[in-house]
Amino acid sequence: MKKYFLLIFLSVFIYLSCSDSSSVTESIVNTDDIFVSKPVLLCDSAVLADYATGEIIYEKDSNLVIPPASMTKLVVNYIVFKEIERGNVSLDDSVPIDSESDFRNQPPRSSLMFLEEGQDVTLRECLKGLAVSSGNDAAVAVAKYISGDVESFINRMNLEMKNLGLEKTEFADTSGYSEKNRTTAGEFLKFIISYLDSFPGSIADFHSLKSFSYPVENNYGVNSGSVHGTIVQYNHNELVGRVDGVDGLKTGYIDESGFNVSLSAERDGMRLAGVIMGSRADTPKEARKRGILDASVLLEYGFSSFKTVEINPELPEPVKVWKGNKKYADLDYPDSVKVTVPVRKLDSLMYCFEISEPLTAPLAKGSSAGVLKIYSGDKVFESIQLKVLNDIEKAGFIKAAADEVLIFFKYRLFH
Repeated sequence: MKKYFLLIFLSVFIYLSCSDSSSVTESIVNTDDIFVSKPVLLCDSAVLADYATGEIIYEKDSNLVIPPASMTKLVVNYIVFKEIERGNVSLDDSVPIDSESDFRNQPPRSSLMFLEEGQDVTLRECLKGLAVSSGNDAAVAVAKYISGDVESFINRMNLEMKNLGLEKTEFADTSGYSEKNRTTAGEFLKFIISYLDSFPGSIADFHSLKSFSYPVENNYGVNSGSVHGTIVQYNHNELVGRVDGVDGLKTGYIDESGFNVSLSAERDGMRLAGVIMGSRADTPKEARKRGILDASVLLEYGFSSFKTVEINPELPEPVKVWKGNKKYADLDYPDSVKVTVPVRKLDSLMYCFEISEPLTAPLAKGSSAGVLKIYSGDKVFESIQLKVLNDIEKAGFIKAAADEVLIFFKYRLFH
């Protein structure tokens, strides 16, 4: 036994002379860009996020409750796409148009697709009518087709929002016409991120369309025609096709809310998602102008001031386990990490692995063994827990005792 402990003491000095006592592995991420100051917006409420990371990069009174107006129709789209995904309906399904969904029976000042009772129209066309023309009539027709009646569909809308954890969001109709509809910019941002996560194809197929023509010849039923003939309507979201990168999502206006817009835009591989609510003025036209200006300024700020950076960290040396039946621990290192970084911090962006040392057995699967930090100066942009992938049991007495001596010299005596 004396010989054994003599070998332990000798091995201490050999081990310490050959090993690095630091538990931090550090690397630099290099790039550069410009910086733009934070804008002052005219609207009541706004929020902007990096879609890839969910990082909020601009916020103004984002918890203020405001009627969403026609942004409500995005929730109609969301439910329809869920039903398509489940195989319950198809985009090529024929949607019945009755008197309730006829454009002539919609509230005054409604945005319209110009559906008429008895016309032949597909679900795909109705969704285009929602996305481009913002048709209140389309919102009624779709709701009745999916749920049988409008009231049941509204209940479904509210249930879906509760399932997403949106406590301040509630709907009283399917089109957004009612001032009783309510949400916040912050909650509606969470919704559109969930919507785009679930149905990314909706952007190209519907929300980025610049125009929509309805009705066309194949929409005329046996006993129906069209009061106005074919009407070409351009996307109510003027930002689409006019502001660089904007490909959605939806605008809305009622007197009680002012002008609202939910945003989706991509430039140079970076996608931003945002919501602006409560752009107000003496006239709807002027309120819209203010909202469009705010949206343009906000997107320019976001794209000019921040970047989505994808980091592929080089793995550190194997992590030693003390007093365990295994020599090293397998950790769940991420292959890549996306972070949102101000452009002025890009040149000094770094990452490091901070391993919890000494890492001693027993270790349960899923227990923390350290963190991966991405930072610049004293600002930490991301901190990811590194978990042990497998259970590691404690070693026998002799191995555990030997490791205890080594731990004393390596971590306590000299530190």
